[in-house]
Amino acid sequence: MKKIKALALLFLILMSTFVLLQYPKVEADAGKAKVYIICLPSPLYGLTFNDSQYDPKETRDGAIDALEFKEHREVLRVHPKLGKTPPFYSVDYSIVSDWNTYKSIILSYTDVIVVNTHGEIIPVPTGYSRENWTDKIAEAMLKRRVTWVHTAGYPFYYAWYQGAGDKETPAWGEAGVKRLMGHINKGNVDCWPSRSQTTQEPLTDYAEPTLLVSWPGFANAMDVQLGRPLKASDFKNYTVLPI
Repeated sequence: MKKIKALALLFLILMSTFVLLQYPKVEADAGKAKVYIICLPSPLYGLTFNDSQYDPKETRDGAIDALEFKEHREVLRVHPKLGKTPPFYSVDYSIVSDWNTYKSIILSYTDVIVVNTHGEIIPVPTGYSRENWTDKIAEAMLKRRVTWVHTAGYPFYYAWYQGAGDKETPAWGEAGVKRLMGHINKGNVDCWPSRSQTTQEPLTDYAEPTLLVSWPGFANAMDVQLGRPLKASDFKNYTVLPI
């Protein structure tokens, strides 16, 4: 159940907003996506999503399931572009469990997708403050087309420093995502739902029965939480590309 939820949460994409019209049209092919799943060794630190203990390893496993495309699951029948191959398949992914590699990815890699399994916690390497490490992430996204995938909770809500046994308190709060968005002159945005909603969001009438047939065990995970979205009204003049 948690693993499938983690898979669904993977698609709550936070930062593909930074891929703007200035870049040429992307044509996806097999194996062209490079994904790094950031899952650093850590204790279970606090409440992160849906008022329950959050284990990054479960999100890691859900991300792997999402990336390992299985033809027999008939994913194509429920893909937004019916009859089309998913945007990327046969994805080359790596599990990142050490701080030095994580640091190098943000500072120097190009055209990669970074999945942060730590939810609302942003890991901060030695030698950086939460502010200037967030600036480095923004720079990577703006200048080297790095996509940051947020998976649970409120993005950039807590900082977790390398070597620390727990996340930093008090929380950084909304200031984290506001600083990140400030790099595209959107420093006033937030990620709270735009309307009062406490219920889960159901699948469409088409997707639900199709997945029940093609995905064994899916009946136990029919809904996912609404999460902490970016609002379309804040990004009317931006183009968001699928990943």
